[in-house]
Amino acid sequence: MLTAWLGPLVEQQPWYPLASFATDVLALDETTLDPVARKLPILRSVKKGALALLPGKLAGLYDVRLQLWRRIDYVPETLQNCKVHARVMLAGLVKGTFLLFDLGYFSFEWLDHLSEHQYWCVCRLREKTSYSVLHTYYTCEEVFDGLVWLGNYHAQAGQPERSLKMLVLCCMEAIISSCQGQEGCAPMMVRAVKSAARESR
Repeated sequence: MLTAWLGPLVEQQPWYPLASFATDVLALDETTLDPVARKLPILRSVKKGALALLPGKLAGLYDVRLQLWRRIDYVPETLQNCKVHARVMLAGLVKGTFLLFDLGYFSFEWLDHLSEHQYWCVCRLREKTSYSVLHTYYTCEEVFDGLVWLGNYHAQAGQPERSLKMLVLCCMEAIISSCQGQEGCAPMMVRAVKSAARESR
């Protein structure tokens, strides 16, 4: 109900056309909950910093346009890899949703899954990931925009992805996205990287 009420107001904002090719723009992430205090008798014998004091994690989908949480799931397994619950978080998302996530979610299988279900995505490229360049849209000094095939003969993605590299604040960033051949996608990725770089300072 809140989303339906805010939708028309959001569309009037000057920044709304950003990533206009996407039906929604959502950020996906997980966070580990803080350790519980050892005040109960059952916990007093547990050593400080023990895994037993960690109550689990929260996985969330944040609507970037509406600036609201779309979904928050409780994950009881503290050490579970974030990719395990990631597909559950996609339930109910419409085709054309633009997903933003970080390196913890990076895997060939995950990127292929998003492409097969017609989701857009943007994330950093894991260091030392091999790839073959299929087509170059633009290249100049530290900037590269092209279509690549991730992996090698040992492990390879199921389909090509769009790659963008640039030099931001003296740090090379590489972006992989499933928005193949889409105008306006590369500028969106540039702004995303610059924003992330500013926040990390």
